[in-house]
Formats: sequence, C-alpha cells, structure tokens
Amino acid sequence: MEGVPTLLTRTAIGFLLRERIACLNLYAMSSTLTSSIQYLKGIGPKRAQLLQKIGIKSVEDVLYYFPRRYEDRLSFRAISKLEVGTVATIKAEVISTHGRRSFKRGFDLFEAVVGDETGCLFAVWFNQPYLARRFKPYTRLVLSGRVSLFRGEMVMEAPEYEEYDESTDLIHTGRLVPLYHLTGGLTQRTTRRIMKDAVDR
Repeated sequence: MEGVPTLLTRTAIGFLLRERIACLNLYAMSSTLTSSIQYLKGIGPKRAQLLQKIGIKSVEDVLYYFPRRYEDRLSFRAISKLEVGTVATIKAEVISTHGRRSFKRGFDLFEAVVGDETGCLFAVWFNQPYLARRFKPYTRLVLSGRVSLFRGEMVMEAPEYEEYDESTDLIHTGRLVPLYHLTGGLTQRTTRRIMKDAVDR
C-alpha cells in the first residue's frame, strides 16, 4: 500500500480521520487534550519517555499520530486454502503446544499446532515462552502471517495473534491494521493498544 493510496487505504484514512476528529471534540469538551501522555492507561513515566522520542507528549499528540500505512487483515482463510508464500489471516483453535530452548542458536522456541474444520498448521514464535501460559488447548486464536512449508508441514513463523470470542474487538488482526513509525523499546502491538485506548477513553 506504499506510494499512491489505494481505494482501501483512502477509505481507512477517511474513517480514521472522522474517528479522531470526533475524539478531539470530546477531549476538547473535557479539557484533557494537553494532559501528559503518561497518565493514559498502561503508559506511565518510562513508556511516556519512549513516546516522546516519536513526538508524542500529550493526548492531543496521540490523536494526531497517524499510521505510515495499513495492512489488510480483514479476510479470513480456511487452513486448507492457504498458499505457501502468501500472507493470510485465519481463525483456529489450539490443539497442542510445545516449548523448548535452542542452546545452539540461543533462543526460546514456542510451537503451537492449531486447526480449523479444514486442516492444521504449525505456528512458531521466538523468545516468547510466556505464550505457553496463554495458549492452552481449545484456546481460540486469530493468526495473521506469512505461510511457509517446513518438512512438508504448513508453518506460520511469528504470526500476529489475538485470542478471541464472538464479542472480541480485534486490534492486531481481522481488520485494516495500522503500522506506525516506532522507536527502540516500542512495538506495533503496544502502539496500537495505546492508540485504541486513547480513542476509546
């Protein structure tokens, strides 16, 4: 979506602008636009210092900090319809998990076998052992990532993930997902959460 904006991108930007303008009006009424960013939910002094490096010091700065581009993660694919080399978004349940330490390469590896009614695939994350506490069998996930083939098996390496049920408001998948300019210590997931909390406040 770089370069000339597509219709999808222009539609997303238009929606985002209307949403941000509505929020600006509400914040203006409550006189909180100039409040320090550190007082927003989940930020605090340390994260506020990181945000200042990208020009975000106040609530108003958050509302004017627009994405550099979007990724389309709107369409869900059945696992049996996935194609190697493409980026796809799926809904699946955790079937089993396995974590191990790769001493040769120096990182932790967490693997999950996930499936839908059409098939299964492996999802792999690096240096995120805490996922073992979250992804129990039957946990429902939305995954978005590039599909590859390893030893004859479909694999997604380090996909974006979200746990979901029918009432879940997805942030990182299942929608037009914003990608922001960042600085060291900030991730896309954290930044998207901050933006959503500011808009929803």
